[in-house]
Amino acid sequence: MFMLGTLKSNPGDYLTLVGILCCLTKDAAHRDAFWTAPTPEAFIATVVELRNRVLGPVK
Repeated sequence: MFMLGTLKSNPGDYLTLVGILCCLTKDAAHRDAFWTAPTPEAFIATVVELRNRVLGPVK
């Protein structure tokens, strides 16, 4: 289980993050990678790695 949070001053960040997670969790292997991340840091690293691989690096 994880919790998403962003600064109140930029609600667009929350929507961006939710959109990225929706795109990435369509694939069963990606979902498994999220659910098996042992720490919050590993979860974040997985999100960044998959985002870069699937959607391209952040510009």
